[in-house]
Amino acid sequence: MHRIPDDMWQLLTKTIIPALVAVSVGIAVKMKKTRITLLSAFTSYVIGIGFAFIFGFAINEHFEPDTAIMAIGAVAITGEKIGYWIIFTFEFDTIGDALTDLLRNWLKKK
Repeated sequence: MHRIPDDMWQLLTKTIIPALVAVSVGIAVKMKKTRITLLSAFTSYVIGIGFAFIFGFAINEHFEPDTAIMAIGAVAITGEKIGYWIIFTFEFDTIGDALTDLLRNWLKKK
């Protein structure tokens, strides 16, 4: 049986899983307040885990292991909020809606 390389295991256990849990909690809180779409949830996961991936190496290097998990979760949630702010401030949501409609029309033709 193949072993997972140590670097990948470290990334998975110290960065991806805490970010996934933190963003899931954020989505659950958002679902309690408003209705959320599948696309919005997927976007939240991608943005939040992306931010955690970008900053996770520095956080794991400079924080103690006990506090690094909390810091990565906070970065994931904050990154998701910042990502949504950028999307709606610069009106990327209208571009995303146009691309989604284009993709739906293209898939209907097939």
